[in-house]
Amino acid sequence: MEAKATKSRNVQWSTYISWKLGDSFDVDVVDIDNRRTVTKIYCKSCRQHADKIYQDCRLKGKAKTECLTFAQGSTNCKKSAVTRHLTSMVGF
Repeated sequence: MEAKATKSRNVQWSTYISWKLGDSFDVDVVDIDNRRTVTKIYCKSCRQHADKIYQDCRLKGKAKTECLTFAQGSTNCKKSAVTRHLTSMVGF
């Protein structure tokens, strides 16, 4: 039985690879409609430093929430969300 997920938040594996994000993220990949599909994206840096990020007083509101979301794994697998996350930590 194949997994089912909301297609608007998932991305095909081949598309994800074309984003050329290097090794910044880990991903969950499942077969949906006979296609390899990324269903969850984890930021390696946020996972490793989640406690420090949460306690950092320079981060507020959405930035802090987003870091914690990517540490636990984000189901928003869109390029705009992933690239925004990459640039949100510049300077920290």
